[in-house]
Amino acid sequence: LATSEELGIAVSCRFAVPALSFKCSTFSLVWFMPVVHFGGKSRSYKRWYTRYVGEESGSIEKLVDSALIEGENWRLEIEKWQEPVINDKSLPEWYKSALFNELYYVVDGAAFWFEYDSSWKDIEKINPITEKQLRKFGRFGYMESWEYLMINTYDVHFYASWAFVKNWPQLELSIQLEFCDQLNRTDARTATSLKEGKRMDIKTYSRIPHDIGNPHEEPWAQTNAYILHDTAEWRDLNLKFVLSCWRDYILIVEKKYDRESALKILAYFYKQSETIVRNALSEWDIDEDGMIENSGIADQTYDVWTMSGTSAYCGSLWLAALSCVSYMAEELGKDGSSLYFEDVLARAKEAFVKKLWNGSEDGSVDISSIQSEEVWTGIGYSLASFMIAKGKRNEGFDTARGMFEKCWNRLGLQYQTPEAIYEEKYYRAIGYMRPLAIWAIQHALEMRTI
Repeated sequence: LATSEELGIAVSCRFAVPALSFKCSTFSLVWFMPVVHFGGKSRSYKRWYTRYVGEESGSIEKLVDSALIEGENWRLEIEKWQEPVINDKSLPEWYKSALFNELYYVVDGAAFWFEYDSSWKDIEKINPITEKQLRKFGRFGYMESWEYLMINTYDVHFYASWAFVKNWPQLELSIQLEFCDQLNRTDARTATSLKEGKRMDIKTYSRIPHDIGNPHEEPWAQTNAYILHDTAEWRDLNLKFVLSCWRDYILIVEKKYDRESALKILAYFYKQSETIVRNALSEWDIDEDGMIENSGIADQTYDVWTMSGTSAYCGSLWLAALSCVSYMAEELGKDGSSLYFEDVLARAKEAFVKKLWNGSEDGSVDISSIQSEEVWTGIGYSLASFMIAKGKRNEGFDTARGMFEKCWNRLGLQYQTPEAIYEEKYYRAIGYMRPLAIWAIQHALEMRTI
């Protein structure tokens, strides 16, 4: 159609309905955009469904037919999937609503699922393990927020990823392996950080990127659209990657792959994780006590909240990362490395307690930063999952219920859950990926019943 031409279509059906009876009429509406591109327009992508229906103009009929023929079966499968939660009388009703309805963001977060294309390797370095995964399950991406135009923002996906682990584990594994590939990628283009005014490389070697890119540019080929800070200095970003490697191995890889294939994936996870941990020890452990220090800027996901020295947040992640990399080494038979990281962990624990368990905190609200005055919905759900995992079920549900009540019943933000809420009136960044962390609560509940 010419760009100036508008097209409207109406459909109707007509039938007689005898008294005391009913008839149904089914319509199918399909958006058929089989080949798409991002703002950079340097390459195109085929939607995942083209694997099944093709990309020709007549393929739309196959999609319409599929919806009309299989629609009822899809509904029954959805009900079957939801039944264990819906029928569990021990779970509060608000939780059942929040758990399933927060999944709106998986499809409403500018999500895209692409068929693998071997031409990607002309621009990207794709490991054979990753390539095998992408060939079978495709490439998946979604935006951090309707307002924050960055794809697969990793420090946030760390929380949101629980929805994928529990429902679409192979998509989570595809994302994780792609970040494995990104670790050693470099981009020598420079930018000026908006906060510090510092010149920085767009992507530094041996650092996990903050995100896969801006949809207005060329994601995967041009990563790290975020330039508020130099995320090569962020303490939490890389440590979250290490934790996710071990989690994805235990909950996905070990369960769904044969032993040989599973160990190959784990070896790749371990290689990248070991690089991160050893670099952190040499660059971030200033006093060489086994515990890393923050740099005095907002060098983590709370990106306007400065941290100096040893922090409870990044320090805890560091302890967990050391534990995970030690477990990975042990699983791979690298006993020497496993013992080494165990030793570092023991020293780090001692330093952590000595530095932070000092009686200086009184429980008052920290008002040193805008973000310290906010409550983050996804963090609230994550904290609740931790409480439940540790046996504090009532406290966990009370914490999570506060998030739900504020967003759904007081602010009226159904299907647009914000990143952050204030004590009164205000909120920030509606339509955000982090609240998908509510699925960590479901995992914690299932852990407690095993």
